Amino acid sequence: MDENFEARLGSLSPAKRALLEKIKAAKVQASAAEQQRGEVIARRNDPTSPAPLSFAQQRLWFLAQLDGLDATYNMPSAIELLGPLNVTILENVFGEICHRHEALRTNFQTIDGQAYQVIRPSRDTEIAVVNLEDLTPNKQQEEYERLALATCHAPFDLEQDHLLRLKLVRFSQERYILLMVVHHIVSDGWSNGNVLLKEICTLYEAFSQGALSPLLPLPIQYADFAQWQRRLLDGPRSDVLVKYWKNK
Repeated sequence: MDENFEARLGSLSPAKRALLEKIKAAKVQASAAEQQRGEVIARRNDPTSPAPLSFAQQRLWFLAQLDGLDATYNMPSAIELLGPLNVTILENVFGEICHRHEALRTNFQTIDGQAYQVIRPSRDTEIAVVNLEDLTPNKQQEEYERLALATCHAPFDLEQDHLLRLKLVRFSQERYILLMVVHHIVSDGWSNGNVLLKEICTLYEAFSQGALSPLLPLPIQYADFAQWQRRLLDGPRSDVLVKYWKNK
């Protein structure tokens, strides 16, 4: 049968062969579209209601219950800021970022024995400022290192704390270091080093000029992904994946 098909295929004109390839490509695209149709991540119907944890969050939440208050999954950053700095504008920048990213105003609470993401309303962001201007350079460095260690190693209470911690250390009128600590359950290294840093710069520049945020609204949030992930793996798809990995 394969030989007959190959023979018939070989007898087609170039135009008919091209048409056959187009039909095959269209079928492949239709099949892929059909497969993806059920995998589109949609916004939750009620963004204010508790949301399930993603599987990655569930792992970190479990470890937090096991270990208690612990700083193992703190993700610290130190950003040096050179030149005049408007602290009020910087606070507005982080207020906008936390409004924009629900994950940064999320806590994790147990409801009826099940862990959920509880998203807090947007609020003003205050940044604690520590002024070291009156100290000698050596004393400044010593005090900065002490502050940095204390800020980075302080654990988060996942149920109550704001999971983004900010502290601004002032060395002079034109040199600051922003200490930023976020818990891994609401962020990751790529988000901190790429997304968050770019948004800080973009928003500070815009707000300094009296402009509104130029960033486009996000179509979905992390809690939407978590709900989608749970639903995707709740049913036949889960059985297929479990069978695959058992065979492996």
